[in-house]
Amino acid sequence: MPTRYATVTKSKLLDAAETLYAEHGQEGVTLRQITQVAGVNLAAVNYHFRSKEALIQAMSARLLDPLCFERLDILNCLEGLHPGQLRPLHVIASVVIPMIVRQASAGQETHYSMMLRRLSSDPSPVVRDYISRRYASVSERFDAALQMCVPGPVSEEVRWRARTLINAVPSTVGNLNTGIMIGAALAEPGMTMRTLLVRFGKLWHAVIGVDCNETELVRETDQMLRAVVSAGLLPPGSLAQLGG
Repeated sequence: MPTRYATVTKSKLLDAAETLYAEHGQEGVTLRQITQVAGVNLAAVNYHFRSKEALIQAMSARLLDPLCFERLDILNCLEGLHPGQLRPLHVIASVVIPMIVRQASAGQETHYSMMLRRLSSDPSPVVRDYISRRYASVSERFDAALQMCVPGPVSEEVRWRARTLINAVPSTVGNLNTGIMIGAALAEPGMTMRTLLVRFGKLWHAVIGVDCNETELVRETDQMLRAVVSAGLLPPGSLAQLGG
């Protein structure tokens, strides 16, 4: 069992790697910089991670695992409530609700949003290939959900459009445009979780070519938010913070 000291040291290394990575990317960070910021020696990196690449990958997983688990929890909840009747709104909401909550909790430009943008645009195989492998099952899960909520066979063109919009596949991170869209929307006076989800729902319907009745979409959004809150999948106070 790791000692408390070892756990603290590992956390310091991950924190330092995250801070430097957000500013410089994987290629722009050195082990010397990481150990200096963490206040530990190089042997600690070798002991806990063996290499800079493994440390950066562990840092990525620490950030993205909770995001992906929350997305899957919301999707599973909504599929359970609507067996065989999943709607496009349910899929997009499962992807963006965790991002909305995170960005709303700390303002428009946060360390978290900076990290997501860096991870989603990092060309380094160390990051990109690792994320693709680690979250392949999440990608497949959202592919299957997309198949369920679109009438008839899903063409490659429709699937490509959906992936381009939210980047749910292959990286499951949330692309630069999605983060910017959420940040800009949250900065609008009077923006609510409900209004933002309706906006994403309309965009999602348009992208995948499914007709959208706005009145019905608002009703579905209200039902969905109540279900997600009842299931304990939204942090206490998050709806109040965003006006419901």
